[in-house]
Amino acid sequence: MNNIVFVADVFLNECGGGAERCNAALISKLEKRNIKVEQIKSQDFTPSVAGNNTGSLFLISNFMLLSEETKKYLIRNEKYIIYEHDHKYAANNNPAVYEKFLIPSQHIINKEFYSNAFRVICQSNLHAQVVYKNLLLDNIVNAGGNFWSDEDIDILENNMGQQKDLDFSAYATANKNKGYIHAIRYCEKNNLDLHHIEQCDYKDFIAQLGRTKKLVFFPQWIESYSRLAVEARILGCGVITNGLLGVSS
Repeated sequence: MNNIVFVADVFLNECGGGAERCNAALISKLEKRNIKVEQIKSQDFTPSVAGNNTGSLFLISNFMLLSEETKKYLIRNEKYIIYEHDHKYAANNNPAVYEKFLIPSQHIINKEFYSNAFRVICQSNLHAQVVYKNLLLDNIVNAGGNFWSDEDIDILENNMGQQKDLDFSAYATANKNKGYIHAIRYCEKNNLDLHHIEQCDYKDFIAQLGRTKKLVFFPQWIESYSRLAVEARILGCGVITNGLLGVSS
């Protein structure tokens, strides 16, 4: 199949998150293999738009803004793959709040959409296991990795071997799932001097991470993979964390 319609809530030109960076790198690699990729935002992806692209493979990434009408159309009419970055089968998007990550059945959502996907691609062994135990489907695949662009790999390589003049760093984000406040509390409790990596472009972020001896990172949800942890290790940083990193599995 030489045509792919790639659907996501936002793309890298709007948001520099890990999912968006991964998606952009994947799209670039597909295009380098002479595969035509059309990018469509989920809120703009209607049944008529899907119908106009019949014959393409639909690759559905983050789809919080995808309408129920469009989901039903895809279920009935098209071949699609879900490239799962988080937990959109959970009403709260966070299985970590439940014992053994087992979501009560009344809080499971989108099950039919997952069931009818050709494949549900997960990011890590932990991620795939949690999806499976909650949906019990045979179309779940563990990709066991993420994609980085050539440009981002260059940035990482250029920051390897930096002098480590920051003892501890944490990502200063308002996203509660990333556990910034928990990193602060850990460092306060243990009298550690914490450097706060504020929101900035990728190049500056990696430069600060490269100067860090140890990243303090306590996510409050299951990290499907955790590019942040991988980038820290690439740069020679230790990671103080919990058991919610998909990549550690």
